[in-house]
Amino acid sequence: MLPSPSISTRTRAPCARRPFAAAGREPRIDASHPGTTLTMALVVFRSKAAGEIFMFAESARRIFEIIGRQDSPRGVITAEQVPDALRRLVDAVEEEKAQLKVAREDAELQDKQGDGTVQPRPITLGQRAFPLVEMLREAQKKKVDVTWGI
Repeated sequence: MLPSPSISTRTRAPCARRPFAAAGREPRIDASHPGTTLTMALVVFRSKAAGEIFMFAESARRIFEIIGRQDSPRGVITAEQVPDALRRLVDAVEEEKAQLKVAREDAELQDKQGDGTVQPRPITLGQRAFPLVEMLREAQKKKVDVTWGI
């Protein structure tokens, strides 16, 4: 049985979810012009000490800020820099835990007073950073670099 000509000759309409497809081009990351902000969707951390870690760019930017690294499409934390990066990240996680504990106690106090609004528990830095903290610990033990890229 031969396929229907209407099916085989029909052209595909541009997909609304792919705005670049309608223009006949693919999206690309371009930071070659001064003042251009690089937009990353995912950042991949790699090390010989552990498996790859995929992280959303928003979370990675926060971690880069904490460990004192520039938000760039590629980078490396050398074996000599790993202990400092690990210390900074663990300190930030511990500081956030202390802040959340105080906020939770305040929320419980307000709840006991009858405010009645229940706040959802946010996803914490500790939860987002945990895989990277583990990678940095292993990299420190094995004295290897940690790299990232998009």
